[in-house]
Amino acid sequence: MTYISPIRTGLFWTGLARGDHVCQLYPTDVTLLNALETFVGSGLRHGESVIVIATAAHLHALEQRLRAGGWLDIDRARWEDRYIAILAQETLHKIMVNDWPDAELFGEAAHFWNGLVQRERLPIFCAYPRWGFGEDAQATVRQICAAHDKVLPDPMASVMSKVVQLRSGTPGPRDPPVS
Repeated sequence: MTYISPIRTGLFWTGLARGDHVCQLYPTDVTLLNALETFVGSGLRHGESVIVIATAAHLHALEQRLRAGGWLDIDRARWEDRYIAILAQETLHKIMVNDWPDAELFGEAAHFWNGLVQRERLPIFCAYPRWGFGEDAQATVRQICAAHDKVLPDPMASVMSKVVQLRSGTPGPRDPPVS
């Protein structure tokens, strides 16, 4: 697993290898949308197709950001089936039984996506809200990070690490892992 410096995230997306599986644990929606905007925008600018599965609020905010610069025609990309936006709730509904994920349905969906990703060597960007973790957050975070090839750390954690280093006068980790 590789930790990517938040300073380099803009360049990171264009250098993403085929089949890379990247994740970010984000503290705020702004952090998520910054990463998502550069990931989706980079793909669309390079003529790639992009599938985004997100909440309605995140899809709406993402599309506003993509339209704001005027350099990307999101409607044309959608018409050309290069931008496919899917509501997370609809996706979850397909694997839920009695308001709980069904192992068989989830396994079928995961087998489908894993097969597609392996066959087509698609890069994937997953994002998880930090507030969504329970009491044993460190173990869960370690499992999530281990399941991905690369991790985009929380930019604020990196900034705070540098502030602490400056105040204490002691060197710290160059690219701190997500904790």
